[in-house]
Amino acid sequence: MAIGSERVQPAKYESTAEGGKDADAGVYKNPTKIDPQEDAIESAGIYLQDATVRDENVYLARIAGESVSRDTIDTTPSPIQTTAKHKNLDTLLHAIAENNFAELTFTEGELTNVTTYTSAAKTEKIREDDLVYSDGDLSTYTSKQYSGGILVETISGNLSYTAGDLVSVTETTS
Repeated sequence: MAIGSERVQPAKYESTAEGGKDADAGVYKNPTKIDPQEDAIESAGIYLQDATVRDENVYLARIAGESVSRDTIDTTPSPIQTTAKHKNLDTLLHAIAENNFAELTFTEGELTNVTTYTSAAKTEKIREDDLVYSDGDLSTYTSKQYSGGILVETISGNLSYTAGDLVSVTETTS
């Protein structure tokens, strides 16, 4: 059987004062299934399981008004990224297609700068990337993100090579 191939619905016992029917009255009398369009399940948290493992590794909860998750990779409960919490601006972390004008700068045949503007008038920057080379290999880069022409975020990276092969990239964000 495939994971998630069967759906179950919890039963509810709801008094008439809480919106239930007369038939629901009394403990463990005629339970009714929940209405997914109306009813909510209240819980301190939920553990998610797979077909073969029942453990406490994947967890969803609410802490101080925030939705949080925890798993074997991120063992500290961390806020769940929602659309409302996500940055509204075009960030360096996303490859977003833009209507723009890009200006490329080459120094001694190597691309050393890419500046992206909102238009060919070049009055407002969107992004600027500076590239530095050592022995023909890209050694550092700095990507600056702008919103309304104002610098809002910078990512800098250092690249390390062994025998001409890239072995690591260290990034910092500010």
